[in-house]
Amino acid sequence: MASGERARSRARGAAERIRELASRRAQLRTRVGRASTSEDAETAVAALTEAKAHAAQARESLGESLSRAAAAHERAAEVHAQAAERGGSGAAEHRDAAAQHRAAAEADRRRAADL
Repeated sequence: MASGERARSRARGAAERIRELASRRAQLRTRVGRASTSEDAETAVAALTEAKAHAAQARESLGESLSRAAAAHERAAEVHAQAAERGGSGAAEHRDAAAQHRAAAEADRRRAADL
């Protein structure tokens, strides 16, 4: 892209951002001085209650996901450990992979406990 094209592109981007800011400023100006109504407060409380419920569900879902991930890492570690026990040219790599999976499982369990 030539420097002239870059300059035009930046100018277009700046002009768009100026329009966005002007629009936002106009929106804010129309709200200045407007007192909140009891209906506004009730709507806000309802939205907050719903947001808290969604956050709790998300935390629970994340905890379950982390627990499942830890279990999957443990299963993978066991498979690698069994392969390492059989020996062969890849035994060292299997032992390393088993250790990595066990570490990942422990990290997932710690994250789940921290929720």
